[in-house]
Amino acid sequence: MEKITICRIVEYVLPDGQNRPAIVVREGVEDFDDGATGPMVNLQVFLDGENDASVAHHERQYGSAWRTSVKFDADQRLGTWHWPKRMEKK
Repeated sequence: MEKITICRIVEYVLPDGQNRPAIVVREGVEDFDDGATGPMVNLQVFLDGENDASVAHHERQYGSAWRTSVKFDADQRLGTWHWPKRMEKK
């Protein structure tokens, strides 16, 4: 797995299953009580204006949303973060 650091861009999974870009603003711990492993981070999630207003935890937010203690999940479960897919070079 890549190393997570402040300012890295990742993807956050909204409650409706859509992915949005997010910037890591704080790194966290790597071990969890529920058996999951991977970096936990605080994120500033970039929303798609009014399109995401109803799914951003029922907040009327149009620009960005603050998410804390977000777990990594390669399976992209709701409310988690994962690495963006890389574009292949031609």
